[in-house]
Amino acid sequence: MTTAPIPAEIEILLSHVARRRDGFQFFRSAPIESVAVLFEVPPPVVATAREYLETPEQRERLTESLLRARLVAREASDRALPSEPGHSGLQHLEAKDVIAELEGYPAGSEFLLRAPPETLAILFQVPPSVIFRARDLLREEGS
Repeated sequence: MTTAPIPAEIEILLSHVARRRDGFQFFRSAPIESVAVLFEVPPPVVATAREYLETPEQRERLTESLLRARLVAREASDRALPSEPGHSGLQHLEAKDVIAELEGYPAGSEFLLRAPPETLAILFQVPPSVIFRARDLLREEGS
């Protein structure tokens, strides 16, 4: 019996999951909406991908795709220069850096002020305290 390939949108999700050391655990256990925000995919894609974990055959297919994605991510990381985002990561951002990063988002400062702090902390890979400082800075600049 021939099995259908994993849908492209799930492969994209897996490529994002593979780039994080804790990506698979986060994918499996975090709320669907948080996973969707962090990995920049629609929530239904996360839900569908999680359904692949329910049967042995689908779980094996998902695992194989994830392992391939990890190999690709590792190769890209090995080739990355220290100044490239894939190599340095965002974990060292400070409040002013979070504000600067948000300039590229459609909602920008509004997103920073209104989104749940835990979502922003996950998105920028910083402690929530950095998000609160960034909000304070943004409000000070607006005054």
